[in-house]
Amino acid sequence: MRTLKGMSVPRTYPVDFKVALTGNDGPKGPVKQEIPNAKAWKALFGVAPMPRFDPRYETLVVIALGLRRTGGFKVEVTGVTRQVGGVVGLLDTVRWREVKPAGGAIEILTHPFCVFVCAIANSHPVFVP
Repeated sequence: MRTLKGMSVPRTYPVDFKVALTGNDGPKGPVKQEIPNAKAWKALFGVAPMPRFDPRYETLVVIALGLRRTGGFKVEVTGVTRQVGGVVGLLDTVRWREVKPAGGAIEILTHPFCVFVCAIANSHPVFVP
């Protein structure tokens, strides 16, 4: 279908994703980005083993909250979508949320994060909490 001056109507599709790693000892600052290679992984996670993925078809994505002063926090990815067409052409959106502790959490410094694998085609996905 065509609209104004030949632009197509944008269509949005769900993108499958798989959580590869979560924890409370992630990057020290807040991070939301793709991890394209081992060098980028090492910069964020040091010597921790990099999850397996096929770079021909998949990418690793990390969402890290940065410092939290109690336990019980975590990152939950709620969905990944791809919009094709329209003015943007291609737009990947990662929807996520911060899960907060439900009551008396232990006082400890944590750095909650989530790493997941998906077929993101855009090198700069939009992260929507």
